[in-house]
Amino acid sequence: MISVIMPNHDRREFVISALNSVLTQDFPRREYEVIVSTNSREMIHKFKEMGAETVYSSEVGMGKRWLTLLS
Repeated sequence: MISVIMPNHDRREFVISALNSVLTQDFPRREYEVIVSTNSREMIHKFKEMGAETVYSSEVGMGKRWLTLLS
């Protein structure tokens, strides 16, 4: 299983496009999951509707934390 983690903080104009890009790949959907980390409560429903799991956090440094965890 592959996990695609998308940190998103105040970038609503880009995250839908990025999420669409991930979800339209030829890789079989059953073999990967998409997780969006966001500070936008109003976007959570849209992300779930598109097929992504959502982690909500209002902390500003979440993107930097994800990057540290993945390095």
